[in-house]
Amino acid sequence: FVTGGGFKHPPNVDCINILHKLWPQIRVRLPAAKMHVYGAYPSEKVLSLHDEKNGFLVHGHVEDLDGILKKSRVLLAPLRFGAGIKGKIVDAWRCGCPVITTPVGAEGMRDLSNAG
Repeated sequence: FVTGGGFKHPPNVDCINILHKLWPQIRVRLPAAKMHVYGAYPSEKVLSLHDEKNGFLVHGHVEDLDGILKKSRVLLAPLRFGAGIKGKIVDAWRCGCPVITTPVGAEGMRDLSNAG
C-alpha cells in the first residue's frame, strides 16, 4: 500500500493519521502488508508514526513518485476534507495504480467516456 502528499496541506496530515489508526486492523487481515507514506515536509509528528515492526513506513520526500506508484498495488486515500480534484489520485491512476478513497477523495472525478 502507498499514500502521500505534501504535509503542509492539512487534509494530507489527516489522511496519514486516519491510516495510522486503521493500520492495525489491516495488518490483522494482511500481516505482511506494508504502508509506504511519501510526501514533502513531514512534521516530527508525522515522522513519529514510522513503525517498521508493524509495516507503517514514513519515507518523506521522494524524487520519483511515478516509479513508486507504478510498482504499488493500491493507493489508500481516506480523505475527509479538501476540495477539487485530488492530485495524488490522478497521479496513481496515471501510473496504473488502483485507488481506495472516500467520497471526498472522489469529488470532481467521474467517467465521461460515455457522455453524450
